[in-house]
Amino acid sequence: MAASARTPAWPLEKVKKVYKSLVDEATARGSSNSSSRTQEDKQACVITVIGALNPCFKCHVLMLKQAQARLEAAGFVVLGSFLSPADKTSVKEQAKAKGVPALSPELRIQLAELAVRGVKDDCQVASWQALQTNKVSVIQALESLQDAIKKELDTVNIRCFVVSGSGSQKRLNLKLVSPDRIMGVVLVPQGEDVDLEAPAKMKFVADPVPEMKSLSCSTLMNSLRSGDTGYVEKMMGKAQELFFDNVKLQRDFKVDYEAIQRFYKATSTDVPAEKFRQRLRSVPDDHVQLAVIVVEGAVNVAHRGHVRMCWQARRRLETAGFYVVAAWIVPSIAQAAEAEAATKKTPATSLGFRRRVAELSVCDDDFVDVACPPSLSSNKPFEVLKSIEDDIKPRFNGSLQGRTFKVFYACGVDAATAHRALKKDANLDTDRLRGVVVVPRNDDEVGVTMEDTKRDQYVAEEDENDASPNAAGLSSTQLRAYIASGNVTAVSRAMAAAAARFVMAPTLQERKKYEADFAALGVQEILVAIDSVNILKGKLKSSFPTVIKPDEMKNILVSLDPSWTSQEFDSLFDSALKRKGKTDEPVSVDDFVDWIFSAGGASGNAAGGKEAECF
Repeated sequence: MAASARTPAWPLEKVKKVYKSLVDEATARGSSNSSSRTQEDKQACVITVIGALNPCFKCHVLMLKQAQARLEAAGFVVLGSFLSPADKTSVKEQAKAKGVPALSPELRIQLAELAVRGVKDDCQVASWQALQTNKVSVIQALESLQDAIKKELDTVNIRCFVVSGSGSQKRLNLKLVSPDRIMGVVLVPQGEDVDLEAPAKMKFVADPVPEMKSLSCSTLMNSLRSGDTGYVEKMMGKAQELFFDNVKLQRDFKVDYEAIQRFYKATSTDVPAEKFRQRLRSVPDDHVQLAVIVVEGAVNVAHRGHVRMCWQARRRLETAGFYVVAAWIVPSIAQAAEAEAATKKTPATSLGFRRRVAELSVCDDDFVDVACPPSLSSNKPFEVLKSIEDDIKPRFNGSLQGRTFKVFYACGVDAATAHRALKKDANLDTDRLRGVVVVPRNDDEVGVTMEDTKRDQYVAEEDENDASPNAAGLSSTQLRAYIASGNVTAVSRAMAAAAARFVMAPTLQERKKYEADFAALGVQEILVAIDSVNILKGKLKSSFPTVIKPDEMKNILVSLDPSWTSQEFDSLFDSALKRKGKTDEPVSVDDFVDWIFSAGGASGNAAGGKEAECF
């Protein structure tokens, strides 16, 4: 899309209109002679932000507002203001140095045009600099603006001010902007250092823009890559409507869209934060006390009690005034889990297996997630909380600015005692922006631990009425006994549906991947005779009409296993059902049922699955 087709090099209609009013007022006062006209012109000026604008965000526009206020206080009449995106050569160099994608001139211009809406509607976006093939200096850009003003307004005395963040002075070489060129500079402070004004040299310092203190185009893009999209949307204002419109971006700015997607997907993190990100977006702007919860333990095997502990801790912290954004279950490292299993004389399962069961336990929970930070070398609460904190805080630094962010260790009474979690040497207190929530498991544990809210040490209420069957008081030891005895009913009551299915009826692929773990738990392989499989297939096919809609099929699969994701559905359509690009068309019931049973193979495991299996 050619921005030059609709974006003037230097749009001066608004400037011309204001200038005409200025001249008319001077004429009405009787100041129509040439010397008076020249004096009037010298008090008139235009202001422009010249920069990469890669991408443009609200602070660029707010800089113009601050600059205009400062110049008007100094006696100037600001005829107009501009955003001038830099040439693509300069942007490519800067982007490469910062490790971010260089957006096209056309996209940067459109984003700038959207950014001014509702913030400074009299601001104009100029395309002259952005569409140059060679590098353009600030002086060249201002001279181009002066030439355009001379041609349109027939005057050479209107001063052109460049507006810049204080951190960009050296890069933009602003020392060359001198009064004798009928130019000037307005700096907007970004750090603690305050620049001195020099009005005689046409150098002014505006009031700072609070949001701009630690923000730049590259930090904004890095916030996007780290997943802090709520912050990016907030900072981009109206421009985010295009920037996050993947359909329009892919259609009109395909190269930019692909570059942004590559940049976004290049990030690998140790702590999953999608649930955190989604809930963070809904935090009210005036809520400054944020908290997250971490539950650490062997989790051998995860059950409803582990998840309920997170929710119990959340309710207590919310009562204390915190907005609890998310919780993570952190399975202990292999060495700690094996040591605990040896002490209890119970079978130990691998970290991968424990993690998978835990993930399935929270796959339909929008608050609790599972993390296994590779940096962990022990199961000490301080180290576990630090691993979460060190991962999340830098990634969501934008949204966390101006807020208190605390990490709470949630545990039972026994774990609090074993880890000395309430002692000062545990480093889990308010001075370190950390805390503890002790969660009683039953009536016997209620009242055992006292709160110390000054040190952010809380005690949750016992979970009685709001618990799923067998959640309160349930232990992994008890659950393993249910599993070993093949008590499907008890296991199903104690575990989330997807996790119970995985443990008690694993697919061939799942059993093969975690063979030693299933053997350690005593999970027996369920074999179904081929004749029985054919009967089951026939009954299942007769239960549906001849075709089934994709949404109906998704509902069936999710009801059987809530861990299904949109990417897995796409893979199912593209490969297993051979319907690439036809995700809206009905599927033959014969094909669907055949796929379900083919995943089990000749051994007769009719459960299927998602890695070439069904559910």
